[in-house]
Amino acid sequence: MIKTVLVFLLLLAFANGGLFDFIEISKIKSSYQNGDYNTTVKLLEKYKNQGPVQNYDYANALYKTGNYKEAVKYYRRSFGKGVNEPNRLYNLGNAYFKAKEYKNAVFSYLFSLKLNPDNEDAKHNLKLAKMLLREKPESKQKKKKQKKKEKEKKGKKKSKKKLAKKKSKKTQKKKKKNLLKNRLKKMIKKSFKDKKVPVLMYRIESKSPAPAPKNPW
Repeated sequence: MIKTVLVFLLLLAFANGGLFDFIEISKIKSSYQNGDYNTTVKLLEKYKNQGPVQNYDYANALYKTGNYKEAVKYYRRSFGKGVNEPNRLYNLGNAYFKAKEYKNAVFSYLFSLKLNPDNEDAKHNLKLAKMLLREKPESKQKKKKQKKKEKEKKGKKKSKKKLAKKKSKKTQKKKKKNLLKNRLKKMIKKSFKDKKVPVLMYRIESKSPAPAPKNPW
């Protein structure tokens, strides 16, 4: 009696295409867990844009391959039913962070923390993103202006005392900048060791083959 029921369920799953979907989803899950993210991306490609959860899983896989800009695109598209919103915003922040879009990362972390104030990793990453925002590289125009000013200053005769004072001020400023940069580098290294940047909140999950729904997700 049990055998006949199992055969009937398997036939029903085949009729709905559910078993094929289950096998494919189990492949997706195993490839993701084994770290074969390129395979995960390929397997998930046909499911993208079918719904928020599919887009979220696709974004996770893209993120793992290092394709951060595409991951941002699909994290943005994964807003909706079935996806935890504070986690989605947190992961979006991580993708922006890795893509070096620190301003967008800051906003994503802030919105995530409004919904879930207890996310310590989001707080940590927010601090790093803010620090990196302050350390913006100088534009070419600013550098040119500074060079011109330096030339003008060299052309003018100034007393040794004034020059010594200016030099000491410059060296102090440089020391402070270097200290901040070194501190930031140490923080980033430590955060990657502790796996705080990034932390993916969801894992791709498979569903049972029977009873098999038409949409396996």
